[in-house]
Amino acid sequence: MPPQIDHRNKAVSSFIPKHSFLNRFISASDYHDAYSIDVSHLPPLDPPSALKLIAERYPRWVLLFLRLRKIFFSRWGMTNPLEGVPTDFSSLDFSVNSKIGNFLVAESTPFELILNYTDPHFVAHVGIILNQGHRQAILASTAKFTDNFGKVYFLLTKPAHQLIFKSLLNSLR
Repeated sequence: MPPQIDHRNKAVSSFIPKHSFLNRFISASDYHDAYSIDVSHLPPLDPPSALKLIAERYPRWVLLFLRLRKIFFSRWGMTNPLEGVPTDFSSLDFSVNSKIGNFLVAESTPFELILNYTDPHFVAHVGIILNQGHRQAILASTAKFTDNFGKVYFLLTKPAHQLIFKSLLNSLR
């Protein structure tokens, strides 16, 4: 039975912890952010388990947004980052250099999973970090724009990006 949802516990803006592998990408990035949520009410999680739990409770409007993104931006070479991600996580390999849909596993430790997504217009790194003895889950990202289209695209979609990341973490309530 899935854990009860605590509606008082909400994702908030946070920081990328000093020990995170994501820090390697921050100095070269054009954008970075982080959001956190308390997960002490859940059994201890590892990053793949947190990702699985998020995927099981994925908000439908996020999938709709990604479909619209593909419709409007595919002519410029943009892809859906979730395309090819299976619904059954039991068979996924989370070791470094493994592929999960359009993501490449860049780092994998008991406390952190870093996924790389390369698009023609930007390179993104997404981290799922468990902090404070697995009591806090952090979802963080960095982005490096490779051209002006990437900058304009992100300017238009930044509010949606922030809302999506908070919604994904809120699925851990």
